[in-house]
Amino acid sequence: MAISKNQKYINWSASFKIENISPVTFFIEAKDSAGTNSFFLKEAFETTIEAVSKKDGAKPDTREIEIKAVKETSFSPNSAIVLDEIYAQDMFASSRVLLISAPASWFKEVSAEIEKIISQPPENVVLLFNSNSIDARTKLAKLIADESVVVEFPRMFDAPPSWNQSSDSN
Repeated sequence: MAISKNQKYINWSASFKIENISPVTFFIEAKDSAGTNSFFLKEAFETTIEAVSKKDGAKPDTREIEIKAVKETSFSPNSAIVLDEIYAQDMFASSRVLLISAPASWFKEVSAEIEKIISQPPENVVLLFNSNSIDARTKLAKLIADESVVVEFPRMFDAPPSWNQSSDSN
């Protein structure tokens, strides 16, 4: 079964297979998620690392990068450092898995570079991008939808929990 391009996290997790590893995956955070995004993101990162390890027969080099907005147009770490990290090759690992969490404003600033990365992903690198949103009206958003996998995190209780049902057995 092929992975669909845009899906909910639960479906992505259930259908994820070694042969379906996408070189670029975007995770979109749920609004009002009460801190559950970090749980799902960690699980996705670990699942991807495990799959790449099985595929290559060796543990990949892994790195988590969290980009924070310092001012409206300034980010920490610097965008150039992050882009260099994407293209860097590890001397000892045959592959790399990078998790890059950034605000939507960072993607807007580096959209031209991200478009190049999506169009021609670096060899032996699996990129997991995480953001609160990407403006759907942009060229970048259209390219993301066409060329990568987009996974939406669920809100923790989109549906009422099963134990919240009223019962007369008490």
